[in-house]
Amino acid sequence: MYDKEHHMQIEKVIGYCWQPEGGVPPEGMLTVEQQKQAIFNYCGNRKKIIHYYSETHDKKHRELPQFLMAVAHAQKEGAELVVAQLQNLTRFETFTNPLLETKIKFHCIDQPLVNDNTLLAVVENVRYLRERHSRRIREGLYQTLSQLGNPHALQEITKVNKPKTESAVLFALVLAPIIAYYRIQGFSQRKMVQVLNDEGFLAPEGGPWVLSQLQKVLERVDLNNLALDLTDSLDDFAQKNYTPDQMVKALKAMRILPSNKEGWDLHELNKVIERLHTIREILDFNQFVLETYPQMMQSEASGLSYADIADKLNQGKVPLPERVLWELEQDKAAGHNVTNDAWDAANVEVTLRIAKRRKDDIESYIRPETLARSEALFKQFIGDEPVE
Repeated sequence: MYDKEHHMQIEKVIGYCWQPEGGVPPEGMLTVEQQKQAIFNYCGNRKKIIHYYSETHDKKHRELPQFLMAVAHAQKEGAELVVAQLQNLTRFETFTNPLLETKIKFHCIDQPLVNDNTLLAVVENVRYLRERHSRRIREGLYQTLSQLGNPHALQEITKVNKPKTESAVLFALVLAPIIAYYRIQGFSQRKMVQVLNDEGFLAPEGGPWVLSQLQKVLERVDLNNLALDLTDSLDDFAQKNYTPDQMVKALKAMRILPSNKEGWDLHELNKVIERLHTIREILDFNQFVLETYPQMMQSEASGLSYADIADKLNQGKVPLPERVLWELEQDKAAGHNVTNDAWDAANVEVTLRIAKRRKDDIESYIRPETLARSEALFKQFIGDEPVE
């Protein structure tokens, strides 16, 4: 289409609007009329809307017949498909597959970074979340959290000298499947706060949820997910001895969106690497607690000295956990005489101190019912079972 008066090509646009079944949009979502107005405002004088398609989204069956018609119409006319409100549609193959197959130009008003150039990376990210990134790591998390062999199941895990960071990361790991479920339902952040409180989940350190707390947890959840998604890639970069600049360049080429949504740089890379290291450190110590800590406690209760316990650990060739090594490095930096290449009385004391302090902290951050709900949802996600 050509505008003779202004001597410019006017692009044709197909608009697509939707709302969840039930008739009343959830909090934070525009009505169909508001979505149409948003598309109209986006087009301005540069683009001409030739048709709107609207429908109610059946989240159970995930069928989008009007969307398919909109894609076909846009392909036929060589038009741009403009989606007013994307929300969680990229999780559904009925939405992403037609766009990937036709390769039409499209734009999402509420999430402009999702377009025909970035969709494949977004879809791959979703696939990682469902099929890969936490299958190995999260299963280890749930194993170590649920098999500690005491009535309270969770009392032996959390952290010591990096308390806030480690506890916050662990809490976000456990809460992630619950957040993913809420996002699939299309919940706004305020709706998530309401449902978390209605369902009896406590906020970090106890008490009811408020929006500011949820937003901080969502940031941690997203960074955790990104770090887990990139586990294999970062390991591969390390094996190839990539420099940080080479890593940034490779991540840009992979077209995976960073947590800041602005682009990869050294700061963003370091954030992800540090988070992955923290997650691994947590899981490594959890596994140590599961396998070795009960024997240490039994030895202490039987009257053995820390030096005797250290001898037993050395005889059994039990390695020092990385989390303990970190603590020993801090003690060494403070001028204490510590050994970090074998067990001795001092680092047995450090290890018991970490584990004992974790007991109180885990009870403040993660309740058994939260873990149980999270684990059940996670198993449904990785098994690709429908979540009602």
